[in-house]
Amino acid sequence: MSFMAGSFFDAIPKGDVLLLKWILHDWDDVHCRQILAKLRDAMLFESSDGVRRSPSRLLIIEQAVPEDDDFSEAAQSARANLNDLYLWVLYGGRERKVSDYAALIEAEGLQLEAVTQ
Repeated sequence: MSFMAGSFFDAIPKGDVLLLKWILHDWDDVHCRQILAKLRDAMLFESSDGVRRSPSRLLIIEQAVPEDDDFSEAAQSARANLNDLYLWVLYGGRERKVSDYAALIEAEGLQLEAVTQ
């Protein structure tokens, strides 16, 4: 396992498993799609001996807001709303629902396989 720093908008190193943790919520939809497109390209590659590798796995760790906008607990609602405002003002990003993430992922030719909460 190795960790590499760099820009998502430049080349992304190829690997068997790629991990994004608290990244996509910092960006608007256009930039999220650019990041996911770069990751998709890094997931499909040939090994040094020219053999085509099977696609890698992309693991995304993000906080998702409820699908039905029902924040039953005041603390959860206040935190999510404050986080959303903070991300929007500073970065142009936002908190998203799982369905929002799925739409971004699928728009770049990737498939959402599982969600764990």
